Amino acid sequence: MRGLLLLCLSLSSLALSGSPADAQASPVVTPQPDSMTAYVKAWVAVSEIRDKAHAEMANPRNKKIEDQARLRDQLRKDIAAALRAHGLTQQAFDRMTTLVSSDDAQRKTFEAMVADLSSKKPTPTVP
Repeated sequence: MRGLLLLCLSLSSLALSGSPADAQASPVVTPQPDSMTAYVKAWVAVSEIRDKAHAEMANPRNKKIEDQARLRDQLRKDIAAALRAHGLTQQAFDRMTTLVSSDDAQRKTFEAMVADLSSKKPTPTVP
């Protein structure tokens, strides 16, 4: 009797959940152009912040545990400020990162926008 009950429960849960093909056929969310622009600008800013922070962390003068903790804390604060400046939350930024990482069309759009944004920046001159 117990086995029959488990079988019925299993079959009914399969019927309610739909087939795996249904789950794969769910629509893909496409970000609005404004949100992609904000994401790209934030991504570039965050990349620059991380590069600077990692360089500071690699500096032999900053090898003490306290210095590393201070630099990591400052990195978190700087990233949060950059996201706020571009109108994004950490969750929205993470969602866009996942989307760009998993959707080839979105990735191509992202790469083109990053290239365009980077080409508009003045290149640093070396004295």
